[in-house]
Amino acid sequence: MEGLNANNTENIEKIRSQLIDNILAGKHDSENDNDLANYRATFLKGEEPLFVNIWSVKRGHQLGYIVLHDFLMKVGKGNIFSSTDFEPDGVKLFEKAAANGLIKQISEKSGLNNITRWKIVGDPRANLEKLKNIK
Repeated sequence: MEGLNANNTENIEKIRSQLIDNILAGKHDSENDNDLANYRATFLKGEEPLFVNIWSVKRGHQLGYIVLHDFLMKVGKGNIFSSTDFEPDGVKLFEKAAANGLIKQISEKSGLNNITRWKIVGDPRANLEKLKNIK
């Protein structure tokens, strides 16, 4: 996504489209801190994946919601993951994913880090393909 100026709508649409294409192709790099939107998560063998945080520099274009799909696709439909306590914007993304039938909260917050458990109940790939067709 380098070389695109995020200051105008046309370029944001290019960035959005390229981000979706990269995620669908399995090429998204969640370790890239220079992306306009990304997340941090840990995947440790034998443990549930842990979603730590998410950010979006350019609000109002669903970039954070789009990168959430990358994580959900890596975890897989029917599987469980945990999340730490979020800032209000992160909470909104998870509420949106739940409202769209992608995830379901299966525990209340607990422990020092307010860990919440979730189950992926929808198909994040199919949902992302729908988002690709929405302008």
